[in-house]
Amino acid sequence: MKKNSVRAFIAIRIPPPVREETAALQAKLKRYALPIRWVPPDHMHLTLHFLGDLDRRRLTQAGKAMERASAGCEAMTLAAKGLGTFPGVRRPRVIWCGFCGETDKLVHLHGGLGDELRQCGFTVERRPFRAHLTLGRVKNALPADQLVAAIRTLGGFESERFTVRTVHLYESRLRPRGALYISLGEAGLKR
Repeated sequence: MKKNSVRAFIAIRIPPPVREETAALQAKLKRYALPIRWVPPDHMHLTLHFLGDLDRRRLTQAGKAMERASAGCEAMTLAAKGLGTFPGVRRPRVIWCGFCGETDKLVHLHGGLGDELRQCGFTVERRPFRAHLTLGRVKNALPADQLVAAIRTLGGFESERFTVRTVHLYESRLRPRGALYISLGEAGLKR
């Protein structure tokens, strides 16, 4: 990363009650003693677009794109729901929790934000959007049968519903003890 650049992404902040519920889900998953590096609950967010390393001028452009996209999208009600893995259960790299609720509005926000970012010259990921909270990351192989058992047992998880009214531009500062996320700005959705 260049000295004057900022590692940035645009995301939805997860409210404390939902973070507490996902922390309780993580605690249940930990009982399976799987070799997973767990994400601290206060770091959980729903990433809409990862921007990478940006200089300050580009950061301003990203913030304006976020404001334009947000102005065209309605507030939405979501809940964290279920369990899954990327890329698959046999060789997982990420353990995640999905979302339910007004996900059509979420997809609309993601798409509108992607359009605005592309118009400003940003490279936007082309893979289909899979809204998720990262619960943990897998470094080494783990027993797939134990993971399958955990997902079967705990996969019915659903958090309380929450209303999304803002989107945030975050800086991610990588540190030896884990990333630090700093909100650099926010944009409101239509009420």
